Amino acid sequence: MARVAWAAKASRGYPIEWLLLWRDDLEPTPASIETNWYSVCESAAGVAGFVSAQPLADGKWDLSHLWVRPEWQGRGVGAALLLQAVSHCRELGGRTLVIVSDPGAEPFYRSMGAQRVGAEPSRPAGRELPVLELDLGLSELSPVSKLKTIHSLEAPDRSTGRSLDPSTDRSRVRSSVREFLLREAGSTRVLSRGSLHQVDELPCFLGRLGGRLVALLAYAVDDRGLEVVALHSSERALGFGTLLLDAAYAIAQRRACRRLWLTTTIENEPAIRFCIRRGLSLVAVHTDPIARSRRVHEMASVGESGQPAYGEVEFEHWL
Repeated sequence: MARVAWAAKASRGYPIEWLLLWRDDLEPTPASIETNWYSVCESAAGVAGFVSAQPLADGKWDLSHLWVRPEWQGRGVGAALLLQAVSHCRELGGRTLVIVSDPGAEPFYRSMGAQRVGAEPSRPAGRELPVLELDLGLSELSPVSKLKTIHSLEAPDRSTGRSLDPSTDRSRVRSSVREFLLREAGSTRVLSRGSLHQVDELPCFLGRLGGRLVALLAYAVDDRGLEVVALHSSERALGFGTLLLDAAYAIAQRRACRRLWLTTTIENEPAIRFCIRRGLSLVAVHTDPIARSRRVHEMASVGESGQPAYGEVEFEHWL
């Protein structure tokens, strides 16, 4: 790992005298490996890159290391390692990832959703490093009538709620949900097994990255169980779909639902693959009049072939 860090830093053209000044920052120590979290990306030729993080306070984590061997840079290794860190910090209740970046790496972190919040001095004298923060937020948005409460999924007790800041314009939250739905799905309404849902009025889980709304899962609960009415993500490589689905499972169990289920159109191959890979069982393909009603409804789905998709595929998981 030390060799990878040295090679990555040297590839930016720094003089050897500066690299020697940064030796303690570049090389992982046995003590840090014992106490901090590490993940390593290996190739047939050895370590291609590695990442490390350690907890700070108040839900913050420090990205201690992220280095990629020069020949592996620009091939997705850095993004994969950063996502490993994001996933780990979220699982342990992290809300913010703090990144003290090399100036040359700042564009990469910003492209992944991080926002610059300041700078800190470095060596030699007069040099500064950008400080960025990556918002790991995932929150449950209550129905419109109960919008005054947000349930945090980052806390160990996921049922613990906290109030919105009094200055928050609650209508703007719903407005951002509607804008996201129109942008990602083309409508705020979904027709599922004969039921017309106004998605922006349903309880939702919202995934945010760098303060942006990038993912949404809306659900409804009735005697059939918990239905995932809508699931959308504008950042499909970041694992939000799986994270949101896990959140839906947690709510279903908390509400003593015996079943989680969802439908998608018969031509929505990415959604079908997503469900199968995450362990949901395909239980029915509906081509009845209810499914065909998508054709006359303004929310009629269009498959990847460009033709209207009239059938519905139903998935479920028994809890």
